Amino acid sequence: MSATELETGAPGPTAETPAPAPAAPHYPCLDAARAIAATGVVVTHVAFWTDDYTGGNIGRLYARLDVGVAVFFVLSGFLLSRPMFLAARTGRQQPSRLSYLWRRGLRVLPAYWVTVFVALLFLPINEGQSFTTWWEHLALLQIYTGNGVAEGLTHTWSLCTEVAFYVALPFLVAALLRLSRDGSWRPGRLLGGIAVLSVAGLAYLAWVWATSPDDGTAGTWLPSYLAWFGVGMAFAVLTVCEPDWWPVRAAHELGSSLWTCWAAAAGVLWIAFSPLAGPILLVAPTPFQAVTKNVLYTVVATLFVLPLVFGDQRAGRTRAVLSSAPLQFLGRISYGLFLLHLPALVGIYAVLDMPLFSGSFYGVLLLTWVLGVLFGWLSYQLVEAPAQRWRNLFATPRPADTGTTRDADGVLPGSADAASTHVSPTDPPTTQPLPDDAPAGAPADSPAGARRRAAGGVAVATAPVPGTSPVAAVTAEEAAADSTPAPTAASGGDAAAPRTGSTAAAGRSAGKRVRGRRTSRPRTATTGEDTEDSTPPTA
Repeated sequence: MSATELETGAPGPTAETPAPAPAAPHYPCLDAARAIAATGVVVTHVAFWTDDYTGGNIGRLYARLDVGVAVFFVLSGFLLSRPMFLAARTGRQQPSRLSYLWRRGLRVLPAYWVTVFVALLFLPINEGQSFTTWWEHLALLQIYTGNGVAEGLTHTWSLCTEVAFYVALPFLVAALLRLSRDGSWRPGRLLGGIAVLSVAGLAYLAWVWATSPDDGTAGTWLPSYLAWFGVGMAFAVLTVCEPDWWPVRAAHELGSSLWTCWAAAAGVLWIAFSPLAGPILLVAPTPFQAVTKNVLYTVVATLFVLPLVFGDQRAGRTRAVLSSAPLQFLGRISYGLFLLHLPALVGIYAVLDMPLFSGSFYGVLLLTWVLGVLFGWLSYQLVEAPAQRWRNLFATPRPADTGTTRDADGVLPGSADAASTHVSPTDPPTTQPLPDDAPAGAPADSPAGARRRAAGGVAVATAPVPGTSPVAAVTAEEAAADSTPAPTAASGGDAAAPRTGSTAAAGRSAGKRVRGRRTSRPRTATTGEDTEDSTPPTA
């Protein structure tokens, strides 16, 4: 392998001939990751309210399950940036920023606004809130104004940070590409730029706690968590590189051993129990403790998500369980679970007239989680899914004569449509239109052929149901479909697969049926992972 290949991971596309697009991957386990992360956040909040933080090591474990927020941010960084890096890798136009921001807002805001109304109108503790409180929360400005966060909405700080990342991401990617390109694709330089961003974020975090230890608000702003988002962005870069580039091979090798990664993550999380990571209660950490906790959470989230992106996603019983219908369902409704579990928890204490720091941990946890799942399902059915009907309002038309490769199967959870997360595979979180030019006659034994058979001749993109961010509001990859112009049939992917014999005939027949529908209604595919739906929820 040449020195250039070691640095770039692949020859860069020329202006005349765009590089072939990598085959569309499927990330069936990311919705489950969102569901697990959202449940961890629920456990953390219940343990605080029942005063179980102080119960020895098990209490410290409950307190540190807010690492789920780091998982959400990694998922958002991955699912939302991947279409942008893929466009750069293949020499194609970057996704429309207007369409991207519209979809992000549509994925995150409707359910969030419902949550704000529920918390401010129906929780007795919030009775008589001022107009200022209302508009600050509706505009996601509560972490910037210094006026505090209303009860039942304290967990939405992470959503404010997530939305800030949504807005900044296109500009961050553009800056990274400008600094790292010299006419060819340079993933090594991209990874270096992401590392610099992450270190700068840690420096900012240390500065905040050194200069303003009594005001932790600035510590919740986007720069403090660039390392978490940066891990996801680094994963995105690696997934669009040539598979024989050594960092990609290393990632797949490590990802192939899921339990090795997860055991290492558990070990690092155990270190986070110690005073090195700072206090578990609402006490200001030292700059060293704040940075240490952030770094430890970065490593935990990296090791947790890595085997769900790299390695054979069909291998092993654990991945089969993660791809199962129950976990896909929980991933799909994880954004609502994340948003509404805390208003439910506050409401439980109000209705039962229980004082703070009282109650049975397991009893309150069960009731809160069940209500959170119920409210999350209602939110998905009545608010989130219906809102997606408008997601293509600002979509950029695609050429009618080219094939399209979906980058992922869309994930939608708790924060990322993000991507959305907020931020999924089996039961898609949203119904997403497939490009009119999706390959109609892919071989029967190809992924596209299997999806076509299952859909009765109509191409359907399967993916985990969502993130982003719970925030899960993310589906593994709506991002690709949302933003990247489709590669031509000659560029690879399902569209380029050869067709022979009866398969080709069936493809032509299916193509005729599909084309005949274009004027009546768009083809849709339920994708669990709304790439752009990545992940919003966080603690």
